[in-house]
Amino acid sequence: MKNMIKYSASLALGAMVLALATTASATTLAQLDGSQGSGSLASGSFTFNNFTYSNPGGYAPSDSAITVSTVNGTNAGGSSNTGVRFSANWTSSSGSVDSIIGYQAHLAATNMAINSVYLDFNGATINNTGGNAFATVTETVQDATTGANLGQLTVYQGNISTGITNISATTLKLNGNYTDLLLTKDILVTATPSNTSANPATATISFVDNGFNEVNTGGPPPVVPEPASLMLIPLGLIGLAARRKLARPTVA
Repeated sequence: MKNMIKYSASLALGAMVLALATTASATTLAQLDGSQGSGSLASGSFTFNNFTYSNPGGYAPSDSAITVSTVNGTNAGGSSNTGVRFSANWTSSSGSVDSIIGYQAHLAATNMAINSVYLDFNGATINNTGGNAFATVTETVQDATTGANLGQLTVYQGNISTGITNISATTLKLNGNYTDLLLTKDILVTATPSNTSANPATATISFVDNGFNEVNTGGPPPVVPEPASLMLIPLGLIGLAARRKLARPTVA
């Protein structure tokens, strides 16, 4: 059976509650990874830059077909996140479609650091009764300053008979606080054609989100007295002065 890679934006995906809301800051990956420009995206105290892209299989969307946007919102765990969304049409009904995207996340806020990284996607499979299709994203997180490997995240949708549990969102708790992270994600959809099926199994992904949770590293903020407490200070000083006056020895 001849290999065919189908890109179809009209594929019906299952209903899904999105964890992060996209903002207006968006561009193509080609304008960020050096092929058409070497720009960056900013959101709040975050800067996202040093983007890279490769498609080992050759069938994946080009970098000019991948939209990159900043996102802000609350992840599935209830934490507030600032992050990045990659949107494109990764679809396969025969063979594999593979994209590898890298970039750096920098947090510039004073006394703030990143203590966890969040990953989610809307991977789905269609007509996958035989377990012949799956969609997955695997991401490696490194300290951009030292190159140390901090951990890995994986989201997956597809053939549960392999023993892999379907999971659409996950969080990596970092062992420490960081301001510069290097992230490399492998976005993969694959399907094995079936000669007996009129409706072949199809795997698809249309977006992948990263979120970064911030933590204050500068200690608790100074305590500001309430107005009622401030009013007690003069009264205390008056009382202290009166006490000292009464304590003076009487001179004959």
